[in-house]
Amino acid sequence: MEVAQSGKRCITFSVLHSGINSVTPALFIDKVYGKLIHQAINSGVEFFAYKCEFYPSQMELKTKLILFTKK
Repeated sequence: MEVAQSGKRCITFSVLHSGINSVTPALFIDKVYGKLIHQAINSGVEFFAYKCEFYPSQMELKTKLILFTKK
């Protein structure tokens, strides 16, 4: 995929809801989106998910979450 080939290798999901402890593509909403995520992973793009907190002047990544990307 173009992202990995261009040298950019990371996509980060920022999670704002305190009750979420894992992230997975919502294949039941958009199967094409899930397919493209898997293509990106197979091309070398890395995905991460973090709980975040927002402040008036910044956003902080707090806790790394479990990221499920398997089919």
